[in-house]
Amino acid sequence: MRTHDDPEIIAVGNRIRDAAIARGYTSSRSSSGVKISILAKMIGASSEMTSRYVEGEASIPLEKIRLLAKGLRVSLLWLSHGQG
Repeated sequence: MRTHDDPEIIAVGNRIRDAAIARGYTSSRSSSGVKISILAKMIGASSEMTSRYVEGEASIPLEKIRLLAKGLRVSLLWLSHGQG
C-alpha cells in the first residue's frame, strides 16, 4: 500500500471528496467534510478505510472506484484519473 505522500492517491481522494460534496454528502463532523458512512455503504468498506481513501492516505482498489463512480454519478475515468 502506498502512503499519503503519493500525489496520485491524494488526487483520487480529492476527486472523491469533491464528487461527494457535489452530491450533498457533507458532514461538519468529518475532517474531509464528507459523510463517510454513505460512501462506506456504497463500496462495502469500513468507515475507517473509506476515510483513508477520501483523505488520500490509502490506495483505493479499482472495483471500489467503480462503485463510487456509479454511486456519485461521475465518470469512472474522471474519478480514477482526472480525465473526462
